Amino acid sequence: MNEFLLMQMVAAERLCVAHESKQVVLSELKNSLAGASGEQRTASLLKRELDLPGAIFLSDVHMPYKEGNAQIDLLLVHADFICVLEVKNMIGEFYFDSVNFQFHRMIDGRREGMRNPEAQLHRAVKAASGFLGVPVHGVIVLASRSGKVVEAPKQYPVVSLDYLPFH
Repeated sequence: MNEFLLMQMVAAERLCVAHESKQVVLSELKNSLAGASGEQRTASLLKRELDLPGAIFLSDVHMPYKEGNAQIDLLLVHADFICVLEVKNMIGEFYFDSVNFQFHRMIDGRREGMRNPEAQLHRAVKAASGFLGVPVHGVIVLASRSGKVVEAPKQYPVVSLDYLPFH
């Protein structure tokens, strides 16, 4: 469990029910737990089903990038290739706007703007490639079966968790 998730859990537990930030903290904790669950399921599936002897799987990696760090959900390192996996455990219909580099989802009839997974992945791939000095591949992984890509990104593939071992 990463430190940020642990801090969220402590904050959610310690805030009194009437506190004005309680619902926001609980909502963010729920999203973080869903993300961690998706990343864990992805790593577990790959370790079980991927036939890559000697492959190393690293979770929640922070690589130096420019003046800060890039966070990598899952890094797959093998003698033949390196791949960054940006795992999304979300539901709804997903729209990647490659013109404005924005991302939103439709859920229960409402549109929600969110951080762009393609931009997150691009940053992570650049950081890993720069740090390691080798070409790095990238894939956006949909860990939830209740998510559907309506408008796909242009630069990186989006793969469902069930299909990932065959990608």
